[in-house]
Amino acid sequence: MHASIDLETLGNTTNAAITQIGVSLFELETGEIHSQTNILVGWRGEGHVNASTLAWWFRQGDEARARMAESLEHPNTLAEALIQLRCLTDWSNIEGVWGNGSTFDVTILDSAYQRGGGESPWPFYAARDMRTIVDLAERLRGFDKKSVERIGVHHEAADDAAHQARVISAAYATLKG
Repeated sequence: MHASIDLETLGNTTNAAITQIGVSLFELETGEIHSQTNILVGWRGEGHVNASTLAWWFRQGDEARARMAESLEHPNTLAEALIQLRCLTDWSNIEGVWGNGSTFDVTILDSAYQRGGGESPWPFYAARDMRTIVDLAERLRGFDKKSVERIGVHHEAADDAAHQARVISAAYATLKG
């Protein structure tokens, strides 16, 4: 089993303020999604906020902005959200933890766990990058990630994580031939 992780944040650095943690547990070979979870994180001054990211949020759709507002007011602290994420599954059985970019989702979560005095629940070698597998599938086999149907709200972390899982599996299948 693999995990696709998507974050919604108020910044783009490793110490960015996290507002949503979306996780989809899925089968790489088939694209079957076993579960889809969205953990909301209320913002209480935890993490870096970036003005350009805030401006970007104002340009998003009504539903995405409404979900962000809901997140910001949620009672979960970042520490509580990280515990929820740790308890979500037996991470030692997860083969790959996928994020969209090698320096964003998984890296930001790793940093958040470290700032809290702990370690990520997954082994460091499980980190994977969706952009790399998509790029290889595009270059080597003509894969088009836009051919994967988008379901749900764009920039709602759980829906984005599920979409990423479907894209990753489709790119994998394309490469596998």
